Parts: sequence; structure tokens; C-alpha cells
Amino acid sequence: MAKNKSPKISPEEAVQFLDDMRKLSHEVDEKTVAISIRIPENVLRAVKTKAKSENRKYQSVMIEYIRKGLKVP
Repeated sequence: MAKNKSPKISPEEAVQFLDDMRKLSHEVDEKTVAISIRIPENVLRAVKTKAKSENRKYQSVMIEYIRKGLKVP
């Protein structure tokens, strides 16, 4: 029976991760990058409705939630 091996990250990836987390904690952003992501329709509708009720762009709301999910309590 094969053991589940956790993916290994390189020392460079670890350093980049720590730097990115430091930037997140200080709310320092780099330029934006366009990506493609598949999201359930109901989740996207909910995000768009929340954004509209707050007079914000839905992408900004999604970024806010991603930040919250990445922050260490």
C-alpha cells in the first residue's frame, strides 16, 4: 500500500511564501495578474450581490476573502 507523501517545497519556495505572508500582514500589494478560476455559480452570485450591496467590485470582495483565509489567527 502506497503512503501519501506530502508535496515537498524548495527552500526558495519557502522563502517566497514567507515573504508573501509578510507582505499580506503589512497589506503591501504587488501588481495584479489576470487568472482564470472556476467557481460555483451560487458562490459567484453571492459574492457579486455582497459587492453590489457595498458598492464595490466583486473582484475586490474575493481578494478580501482570500486574504482573510490566508491570515494566521
